[in-house]
Amino acid sequence: MRDILLPRCLRLALAWGILFPLPSSTYADQKGMVADFEDVGTWRLKSSSGLKPGLWFAGDIFLSGSTGEKRHDQFVGELKFAFDSSGPGPFRVQFERKKMSLLRGFLTGVEFEANPRGLPVSVRFVIEDARHRTYTSAPVLLEGDLWRSYRLAINEKTIPRFSECRFPASLKAVVLEADHPCEGSVFLDDIRLTGQFTRRDRLSLFPVYDDIYYDPGKPVVVRYRLRNGRQEAVEARVTLEATRIGGKILRKIERKEKIPGWGNSVVEFDLGLLPVGAYSAFVTAAARLRPACRRSSRRSPQANAHH
Repeated sequence: MRDILLPRCLRLALAWGILFPLPSSTYADQKGMVADFEDVGTWRLKSSSGLKPGLWFAGDIFLSGSTGEKRHDQFVGELKFAFDSSGPGPFRVQFERKKMSLLRGFLTGVEFEANPRGLPVSVRFVIEDARHRTYTSAPVLLEGDLWRSYRLAINEKTIPRFSECRFPASLKAVVLEADHPCEGSVFLDDIRLTGQFTRRDRLSLFPVYDDIYYDPGKPVVVRYRLRNGRQEAVEARVTLEATRIGGKILRKIERKEKIPGWGNSVVEFDLGLLPVGAYSAFVTAAARLRPACRRSSRRSPQANAHH
């Protein structure tokens, strides 16, 4: 490929029909959250081996949001399992979640936080490339009985057949394994991908699930969490439209919110007293990522409030 000298803000590569920034040592890694365990969703047990017989999925074995530990926000991820002490192994469980796999980019690493509570376990990650081929990483050994931050670099040393991987790629699955049988709960939080992502994916917006309904006669307050995937702080303009079912706009509120580099911020909207009924909230966030160069916007998944 011929190296064309262009301003950094214009150096883009066309990959599978989507514009991505060219991987380059001159770019600081961006970070994209793929699982903070704060929202509602299903983690599916994709495969397993070495489990005790008779276990119930979602009861005896699961990966989901939990209040069993406290880290940053309201919830952490709890991975509960029980390996058979009389079995030969291998001892392994693999969980997948569709929503986790939506973020794609030129990946350089996976960051996460974990507390294994003294259990002798390791974590692997499954990467899916642009041709839907999968690659399983080397294990990351979890240690101790306190929270720690971990990082797995994505390169030829940690990903077998890395040279065959075609980017952009995504995180397909989380794998927990042990050399010897054990059982209990391992806690995870804030699983992030690092690398280069599309402009659209550098700013994310999701509801904070405090309530799904509101008592009549009380003000309706809704909150949304903004995440900034860039190293630099950005100021976002966040607009909320509250509508009746059918499309009539009852409230339109705009806020400006500063989001720290690689950080998050929660924006709050006080809608006041609303008549009894069902409503939809449409929220859009936009931020200028670099003066006179780029602009990123993000629309939240539709949130319904019943009052």
